[in-house]
Amino acid sequence: MLNLNDEELIGLISSSSDPKYTNALYARHREKVYTTCLFWVKDPELAADCTQDVFVKVFQKLNTFNNQSSFSTWIIAISRNYCADKLRQLKRKPLHLSLEEGRLDTDRLGLTTHNHEAIDVLPYLHQLKLEDQQILRLKYEHEAKIDDIAMQFGLTISAVKMRLKRARTRLKAVYDRENMGKP
Repeated sequence: MLNLNDEELIGLISSSSDPKYTNALYARHREKVYTTCLFWVKDPELAADCTQDVFVKVFQKLNTFNNQSSFSTWIIAISRNYCADKLRQLKRKPLHLSLEEGRLDTDRLGLTTHNHEAIDVLPYLHQLKLEDQQILRLKYEHEAKIDDIAMQFGLTISAVKMRLKRARTRLKAVYDRENMGKP
């Protein structure tokens, strides 16, 4: 498959449901897309999420690629535009959520105390990126469904699940770091 150019791979993707062609195109351009996203968003984890989102968008719109430019140019333009939109979206989304007394169900977040009491997670939550705070609060405070969160953020369900997992991991790391050695 290395001897096929991008346009030939796109033709095979359009005419076949074989994922090996999609995987080959993804592998060929993944690093360029990630590097572009990282340049724009300046955060490796957000860049990884954006890279995933860009490829979802690219494969959904692959039939609109019309060979007026190289595929590489086209996908980098999509990456750049997606990241610019993402940055605007993050700036536009102020956090208008509140915690009841700053407490969440810590068992559901993976944070526990010896007696499984709810703990004040607000100081730890504030140490996370705004996007992590928003997604955790939507899921655990407002009990939003995954598909509703996906729609609100313009993401796929799998991307929301991955971001929730990463945000919980980062929250637990902050909690553990702050409470090292405390009973």
